[in-house]
Amino acid sequence: MDSFGWKWSCPLRGWVKANANGACNVGMSKAAVGGVIRNEHGNWLFDFARSIGVCWSLLAEVQTVRNVLVHAWRLRFRFVEVEMDSLEDCPMGVRLFESPPDDINHLVLQEKLDDVG
Repeated sequence: MDSFGWKWSCPLRGWVKANANGACNVGMSKAAVGGVIRNEHGNWLFDFARSIGVCWSLLAEVQTVRNVLVHAWRLRFRFVEVEMDSLEDCPMGVRLFESPPDDINHLVLQEKLDDVG
């Protein structure tokens, strides 16, 4: 338990958990996303952080989920629990299928294009 009284809990067996956050500097209209993915034993598997340029806070949160799902798919994780402070009242579990749904497939392709450019 940390100084705020929060305690990290492991995901279900066979799942990974992503703790992520998006942030926006309202005055500068700049935003960034970041997070970490851990396994059922709490072992750190992957982390990410990136600037997403000019946007507002809701878009930063949506981009955070997008980044989690793209990275999870690339790493072949198919059962992903996403934990974000903006989702406290509605924790999200995501099951990715053998082939990604079209919207995720598009995101993975876009991410590859972003990496090239």
